[in-house]
Amino acid sequence: MLQRGVAPGSNTNLAQQRGYTPRRSRPPPIETTLRALDDLVHQGKVRAIGCSNYAAWQVCKALWVSDVRNLARFEVVQPPYNLLSRGIEDELLPLCAAEQLGIVTYNPTGVGILAGRYQWGKPPEGSRFQRVPKIGTGYWYAANFEIVERLKPIAAQTGRSLGQLAFAWVLDNPAITSVLTGVESVGQLEENLAAAERPLTEEEYQAVTTAGAGAVVGPAEGPRWE
Repeated sequence: MLQRGVAPGSNTNLAQQRGYTPRRSRPPPIETTLRALDDLVHQGKVRAIGCSNYAAWQVCKALWVSDVRNLARFEVVQPPYNLLSRGIEDELLPLCAAEQLGIVTYNPTGVGILAGRYQWGKPPEGSRFQRVPKIGTGYWYAANFEIVERLKPIAAQTGRSLGQLAFAWVLDNPAITSVLTGVESVGQLEENLAAAERPLTEEEYQAVTTAGAGAVVGPAEGPRWE
């Protein structure tokens, strides 16, 4: 997890209720979920609770139920967020700011596309795309690879890798509390940590934001390499 400005020795335990369920299944009522999590809080088994992949309206409803039923409330949300997928900016980020919720995002490099690991039209051999085909096909659009090409000179000019540029852009959003990072090597971890230590300038942030215009994100439907 990458974040800036966290007090040394701080520790938060989260009981995390996933915001997505398998197709054709019906999730339990939010009050049922909150009562179960409230029990864990009162038993001292967790300090705070959060939700992952909830839409803004779901978070709002959960906060209302917690308020009227006097239950533990969600203190943090965990949505995907990167230069290609910015949907949370419209409703979720303002809601979290108003209700003082933490925001721990994931997928900062768009499953590796923003890190420059793949090329348009070429199946990503040996990657997570191949092992779990649906994991990133929602990002596999020509427009997104064009964005990567626009980012390359910015990364070179600022002395960063593409992956570091993607991480830094997310971290530089003041609404974001922290960023989850998944790595497959020590080298990737070191590269990601370096991004947290070097914020973008305002000019660099705006340049990256402008380069990201025209991104396309769709449903993950399976292999689609061209």
